[in-house]
Amino acid sequence: MSSTPLPLIPQPISIRRLDGPDFALTADTVIIAAAELQSAAQTLAVRIKTGTHWDLPIISAGDAAENTSRIEFRLDENATANPEGYTLKVAANHVVITSSQPAGAFYGSQTFL
Repeated sequence: MSSTPLPLIPQPISIRRLDGPDFALTADTVIIAAAELQSAAQTLAVRIKTGTHWDLPIISAGDAAENTSRIEFRLDENATANPEGYTLKVAANHVVITSSQPAGAFYGSQTFL
């Protein structure tokens, strides 16, 4: 694991790097979002399409197979007290952005980009 700081904006309050393979965004990646987080999901999909020309579908939780490459937005009212806060977890085949409010989902997606 490298100790080099990650060039992330907005800069997270804390970062914990884990060993394991990197996430690979592909044309087959799907975006999963609850209704309350559709705006953040749409914004992410547009930004990805601008850079890659991939039109990633936005689907509901439960519509993707467990091994599908996915970016998932989760709403959890206990995730953080800060409405703009979020957690961002990255694994080989999925990214999970968890927030207590839509603003946190937006900021988490910006850090992911």
